[in-house]
Amino acid sequence: MIIAVTGASGFVGRALALRLSQKGHSIKPVSSRAGLTPRIFSDCDAVVHLAGEPVAQRWTAAVRERIMRSRVDGTRMVAEALRDSPVKVLVSASAVGYYGSRGDEILTETSAPANDFLGQVAVAWEAQAMRAAEFGIRVVSPRIGVVLGRGGGALARMLLPFKMGIGGRLGSGNQWMSWIHLDD
Repeated sequence: MIIAVTGASGFVGRALALRLSQKGHSIKPVSSRAGLTPRIFSDCDAVVHLAGEPVAQRWTAAVRERIMRSRVDGTRMVAEALRDSPVKVLVSASAVGYYGSRGDEILTETSAPANDFLGQVAVAWEAQAMRAAEFGIRVVSPRIGVVLGRGGGALARMLLPFKMGIGGRLGSGNQWMSWIHLDD
């Protein structure tokens, strides 16, 4: 298969591209910064959309706007570029931020979104991905948590204070954190 990957230079994108290549697939890194046209996906069987402004940063008003625009506008561009393409499936990453912080409440895919910033971003983000379904494309939006693994991502940031000898306990240890390993 020929699989286009947006965000292929990121932590998850690099690992995914390597794993798919090892399984015999051809990877086509795609940058949405230059604009997307249907021609970009004309030889692709599938698209994995991972691109977006990092969420793990201080949320100023400008950063919030970049997070929202990169997810919503970027996904809209990808979905629109899939019109009249041979692509059969779009895997468009979403986030567990969809659910917000709900303590011990059991959450499923049918649980309502949070009424906070990340919840609003995820709802709008997933809605744009679903536009590709209008063209007969199967759309999958996995709600991914914090990604842990060697060589970058959240784990590298979490370990830094401990490596510097200034790490310590945060909170009670009973707080929830949804995570996934890079290999998953």
